[in-house]
Amino acid sequence: MSGPRVLKRTLSFYTLKTMKGSGRKAERDSGFDWPRLLQGLAAGEQDTSSIVEALHPISFAVLTDVALPSLALYRPLSKAGLVTREADGMSVQDLDVTKGFELMNATAFFFLPTVPGLVCMLQGDPASGSPPTRALRDFASAAVPQDPSVRWVIEPVRVESQIEELRRSAGVERLRLKARSNSRDLFGLRGLEKWSGFTGVANYFAQGINGEVEVSVSVRLPRELRTDAQRRRFRDLVLEESGVEGFDTSEASVVARTKHGGDVSEETLTLAAHDLATKIEFEIEEGEPVRFSVMVEQAATDLVGNGDRYGRLALGGTDGSDEAPTAR
Repeated sequence: MSGPRVLKRTLSFYTLKTMKGSGRKAERDSGFDWPRLLQGLAAGEQDTSSIVEALHPISFAVLTDVALPSLALYRPLSKAGLVTREADGMSVQDLDVTKGFELMNATAFFFLPTVPGLVCMLQGDPASGSPPTRALRDFASAAVPQDPSVRWVIEPVRVESQIEELRRSAGVERLRLKARSNSRDLFGLRGLEKWSGFTGVANYFAQGINGEVEVSVSVRLPRELRTDAQRRRFRDLVLEESGVEGFDTSEASVVARTKHGGDVSEETLTLAAHDLATKIEFEIEEGEPVRFSVMVEQAATDLVGNGDRYGRLALGGTDGSDEAPTAR
């Protein structure tokens, strides 16, 4: 009998803001208090008829029974041609559309209170049409209308390469890299040429099992050899291999000793620019679906526990933790 299986979902981070004008001279403002608006909607303090009309056929709800209240958007799933099947797999019949329920794809948006305008998206099933970010933009336009010259926009949060911070660091203690099969070679360490590059390892095993795999490597100095001289040599080697622009893989990071004034601390530095995202895992019993409410609850808990960290990254700071965020 097979045990529980793991389902992964990505939490993607965006900035929701108003924009007036275009190009570099455009005026942007992300200071609107979205948590307060959600509280008002949940309490029935605002007429929602204009929002309902503007979003149709998408509908919305404010979820307040989780650690971080969220806005849920629902897109109706077409019932055309759908059938139901009994557990024995032998009895199949047309879906009964007279039972008075709607099948919906769902997306939850969380507004982090640590950074104005910072929003996190969790799609229940990205492959089946869960509402995308533009649905949140449409919601904002209807819930908080602006002058004709001002519009709501939503943009992914970019985490820039921290190569320059690495150059200024006192040295490196650990390097982390991750690759996925069926992707281009990520870097060409001379010592790994016999593996046909780092992704060659992933592609070798993926071909063997006829499916995708991930391969990760963590290279660290042994504790008894973590001298200042070795840390500097490790840093210089990483800089040499990464080049001017950083590693090609966005899932590359180092644990470096950074200096702030007279203090030296360990920080995780990312070595390539990428969209800020992280992954959460749901353990579910074989044959059981993962419920959207469970996804939202677990995502809210993660965001509350790591909100300060995500906020630092969104503002261009360092991770400050031992684990790097997952890159998209």
